[in-house]
Amino acid sequence: MLRCKTPDRVKKEIAIHLLAYNIIRGNVAQAAGLHDKLPRQLSFRISFYPSLM
Repeated sequence: MLRCKTPDRVKKEIAIHLLAYNIIRGNVAQAAGLHDKLPRQLSFRISFYPSLM
């Protein structure tokens, strides 16, 4: 759910959400590479806590 009300702020909020998503996906890909797995085999939690593997 977007919290902004003006069109410019909505665009900015969407851009920030996309940036955060891409950073998280990058972390997942990095964690997958470290453990010889495909990124889709990992969960969100494991991307930040690789010791759970």
